[in-house]
Amino acid sequence: MIGRRPSSLRLPPLDRVLLRYLGLQVPGWILAIAAMIAVRRWVDLSLPVAAGILGLLVLKDVALYPFLRSAYASDGRHGTELLVGAHGVVTEAIGACGYVRVRGELWRAERADAAPEMPAGARVVVAAARGLTLIVRPAGASQKAAARRVT
Repeated sequence: MIGRRPSSLRLPPLDRVLLRYLGLQVPGWILAIAAMIAVRRWVDLSLPVAAGILGLLVLKDVALYPFLRSAYASDGRHGTELLVGAHGVVTEAIGACGYVRVRGELWRAERADAAPEMPAGARVVVAAARGLTLIVRPAGASQKAAARRVT
């Protein structure tokens, strides 16, 4: 089997988050290289100084990666799905439907299956999302249900 590397020499696959980060940094590096080429022609800038500036730019991006990694990571949830599990307050009583304030925003809400009516001011937890409507249950409901199952 000529041309195949032994399994012990295989490199681990790059992390998807790292690939996303590098993919967004490389265009900036290319623009910086083009700018350094132009500056070298207009100003008598030595090659070591230009290379040092480019090296510092790349080093800056490498040093910032651990701090920015979470911003480039995605858990696959989008939109209202990100609110599942968040706590809120009922602003307009929820019979069949009403309104809740979650993370400072007002959302249309419906009760989760078998949840009681919730008056204004009641604390709720987002159980699910259907389009732009949040499905909520009372904030203490999950703890009470878990306690009933244990006893």
